[in-house]
Amino acid sequence: MEWYAIAAAFIVLLIVSPRFRLFALFACLVFGVIGGGYYLHLQYQEIRSKKRIPIHDIKIEHMDLQATSFGNYRIIGRIDNNSADYTLNRVSLRIFLEDCVQDESGEPDCEVIGEATEDVHVNSPPQQTREFEQYVYFFGSIPKTPPDKPDWHYVILHTHGE
Repeated sequence: MEWYAIAAAFIVLLIVSPRFRLFALFACLVFGVIGGGYYLHLQYQEIRSKKRIPIHDIKIEHMDLQATSFGNYRIIGRIDNNSADYTLNRVSLRIFLEDCVQDESGEPDCEVIGEATEDVHVNSPPQQTREFEQYVYFFGSIPKTPPDKPDWHYVILHTHGE
């Protein structure tokens, strides 16, 4: 109830007092500049974290896609951080679920039926390996009864290091 009184007093002061309007405008400008600066700093840190560990310095092994009982999937595997200087915090992956059939020539003809972008969170210090597990939900026209061992592949988008 006291918040209503404070808000009402604030509105009355904005209407009645020209000096308070000037103070409120100044305070909004100051907080806007501080907030904008903080946002830009966070964006700069995000860009720097993506450039610390090149994609060729990590290796993903034993990666597997498994269907869960809830209709989504999970990926499991192991990530080797071969960077000499930086800890690997996360890896961004784009994962494609495919429906493949063999054509007349014996070559597989695959159609992407689901696609997801996931951040796999790991905390792998330099020159170390960590196991990971991440649940994935695919957006797309996934059949009601997907195969037990679906065809799929992934692409590493970028890494985040500290």
